[in-house]
Amino acid sequence: MSEPAAGQPGARRGRKHIVPDAGAGPVARFACALLDLKREAGDPSYDRMRTELGAAASKSALSAATRGRGAPSWPTTWEFVRSLAVTGLGRDEETVRREWLARWEEAAGEATDSIDRPGAGERTS
Repeated sequence: MSEPAAGQPGARRGRKHIVPDAGAGPVARFACALLDLKREAGDPSYDRMRTELGAAASKSALSAATRGRGAPSWPTTWEFVRSLAVTGLGRDEETVRREWLARWEEAAGEATDSIDRPGAGERTS
């Protein structure tokens, strides 16, 4: 069965998403994990993630999180994951938060300092 043509009811809008190469490094690997979760949740559009699943991040931020070119901030990551795993798939919020924070911290620890870590940039003195 083929997908509806562009402009027809049920057709997906926007550009075709390019899946990052998981072997390209920790940020790309993390982006692939986010895409796997999105597929597991039925591959909702980024707009649907916001409007129906309650993600409090922009569509562009949600999309950028899966490109693997730069690491998403933790708040964007959490909104992406929470909307899909907790709201969409009905998983336990605290369990999901712990699991994905650990994944995010692992990617952040291996990636460049461009990742926006919680508390990054705060002065200690």
